[in-house]
Amino acid sequence: TIRDTLAAIEAGVCQIALMVDSEFRLVGTVSDGGTRRALLAGADLKTVVDDFVTTVPIVASPSDTKDNILSTMQRTKLSHLPVVAEGGQVVGLRVLNEVVSEILLDQNARCSDSTLSEVERP
Repeated sequence: TIRDTLAAIEAGVCQIALMVDSEFRLVGTVSDGGTRRALLAGADLKTVVDDFVTTVPIVASPSDTKDNILSTMQRTKLSHLPVVAEGGQVVGLRVLNEVVSEILLDQNARCSDSTLSEVERP
């Protein structure tokens, strides 16, 4: 139901609920935005979420680089990407602001390393 979905979203910090089967294979996603749109369209808290679940979500694989994940997020205008293993099991969730932060930290580390090596040369 929408109530259950909102409770799941509220319990996490990522503004999305991942729907999985008994083997943790991803079967769909529901975002807080999708839930709001359903409520605005006339659904109530007892409405089953089946009508507004994204059943073929865009996903990342565990081998995707941060740059590839960011590119996918920018191209699709998504702020969350489930990470799904070859067998379809959810193994993680990438969040846009975290991916951007990681990329910036990597860039800063590379800048610091190159600056230090420049200074350390005789």
